Amino acid sequence: MTDDLFQTIVERGRELPDVEFKRGGPITNNHLLRRVLRAVLGMTNSQNGGAVILGIEERDGQTVLAGLSEMDAATWTNDAFGDKCADWVDPAISVDIEIKFYRDSRFVVIDVAEFDEAPVFARKGFLSTSNDMVLRAGALYVRGVRKPETVEVQTAEDMRRLLSLALEKQLAHFYRLATAAGYIPAPPSTPPDDVRFTEQERDFSS
Repeated sequence: MTDDLFQTIVERGRELPDVEFKRGGPITNNHLLRRVLRAVLGMTNSQNGGAVILGIEERDGQTVLAGLSEMDAATWTNDAFGDKCADWVDPAISVDIEIKFYRDSRFVVIDVAEFDEAPVFARKGFLSTSNDMVLRAGALYVRGVRKPETVEVQTAEDMRRLLSLALEKQLAHFYRLATAAGYIPAPPSTPPDDVRFTEQERDFSS
């Protein structure tokens, strides 16, 4: 995520279909980590992925840019998050974690890539102290259609979107394999723009 895009998002102060906010804290905070994992699952199972931003919370209906301490932010690394994810999601997910600054406050941005070949599900469940089902074992999560939030797949509409995305990936994978094996002719290569421009210029001059 570019600095300009990050600034635009935090100044807007509201979540988007591909952006979810979470409060700050260290990666060792299990309750926070599970909620972040839920949001990451929703992003990876949605077209083009998305981002989870830590350090933004809601208080009395207002968005507060609370940020994270330097110590807490430093715990959110790609390696640390990958290790935490290993036992909770299947198959593996791809993320890129970076720290952003806004008005002297520090935020953690987790850029989440769209799943590679198959949708990603939660391997284990997690209940909050108030018995809120944060993660349910075997569940698939996506971003909601009507509201920018992460929801468990429960409707035919959500399942159709997810299956359609998975089918597109499987067809693209099959096409690559079939092309490499010679069953499907490779598409004609397109010359670079500068070469095409030179050819067009030559044709125009002749």
